[in-house]
Amino acid sequence: MSSNAVHYTADQQRIVEGLRVFLGEHAVALYDAHGRSLQQLAHFARESSMPGCRHLATGFSLAQALLVEAMTSAPVFNSPTAVSDFLKLHFAGQPYESFAVLAFKALRALRVLGACRALRRP
Repeated sequence: MSSNAVHYTADQQRIVEGLRVFLGEHAVALYDAHGRSLQQLAHFARESSMPGCRHLATGFSLAQALLVEAMTSAPVFNSPTAVSDFLKLHFAGQPYESFAVLAFKALRALRVLGACRALRRP
């Protein structure tokens, strides 16, 4: 474990250990360089050609797909906060704004998520 690990919370330590699977010895440096933010690291991984980043980006995409699958099979959107939290996770790491349309089934289960990519800000 890195000497920086003593400054990590228990959750951050678990994150770093998970990142090591993808990024190896670079996990700590990349996590710290991106402000210990998985959103920022997700964006970096999607844009990087660094070894391990493609696998990490794929892992993030699979996690997002898992959330969508769970959201489409049960009534989970019972508050505006739940919708906001889902959208934050879905668009994590994007450096640009997006417009999204959510269609719901009965009982507040997600039916479809359509998103349009907005132009990047200068």
